[in-house]
Amino acid sequence: MIQTSFWTDAKVIDEMTPEDKYFYLYLMTNPHTKQCGCYEISKRQISNETGYNMQTVERLIDRFENYLCVIFYNEETREIFLTNWNKYNWTKSPKVMSCIKKEMRDIKSDEFKYALETLCIDYGYPMDTLSIDLGEKEKEKEKEKEKEYIKDIPAPKKPIKNKFGEFQSVSLTEDEYKKLLEKLGQTVAEDLINRLDGYKTSTGKRYKSDYATILNWSRKEPIKTVQQIKPNKFHNFIQSDEKVDLNALAEQRKEEAIKNLRKEE
Repeated sequence: MIQTSFWTDAKVIDEMTPEDKYFYLYLMTNPHTKQCGCYEISKRQISNETGYNMQTVERLIDRFENYLCVIFYNEETREIFLTNWNKYNWTKSPKVMSCIKKEMRDIKSDEFKYALETLCIDYGYPMDTLSIDLGEKEKEKEKEKEKEYIKDIPAPKKPIKNKFGEFQSVSLTEDEYKKLLEKLGQTVAEDLINRLDGYKTSTGKRYKSDYATILNWSRKEPIKTVQQIKPNKFHNFIQSDEKVDLNALAEQRKEEAIKNLRKEE
């Protein structure tokens, strides 16, 4: 059961759209969730259960992981880790902690397992004050101890980010770089990386996620490829769905020019 404080959380109010809130509630209440806040679920399952298509699911997971910073998703193990799960779901009951430790054995990601193990050590096992008759002073001491146990979930180790661009100001993980190549193609991806590199260097501006920024730029201002350029009086490119080999085309034009010169002789 999610606490009503979810709706008054500053991050939820200030940074989340209605769609974000719906998706976040789904991640915390779907039938695959576990008490520990880490569970296995594929993107296809998310798509089927929310009604979103795969492209929307990819976009939301990327936004929640790189912009809102409230989840981590492991592509290899297909596990999701909710970083604020304890904020809305954990209690001080030893039974809850026992359940969490049992569920941790099934976690496949070593990073996620390490984060939860660290949390359990920090969180501790508070006394059950309802079953023990303590004096008022002892009860107050117990409450103080419980406050000390409450800590934020330690973030799993993030993948190493490499530097890109002439000025080395664009930071991308290896996986993010590969995704850009797959989604945009090498020519467009490299061009946007260089443009962002120059913009950040000249303005001093910084972004939470360079990967998300490049994708946003590609949607707002798509770059035309050779095949998409329409012919005009300045050029005479061949219009075709097939890729144009510019080197072969130049060689062909050269041979035609030589033949014409020989005919004139």
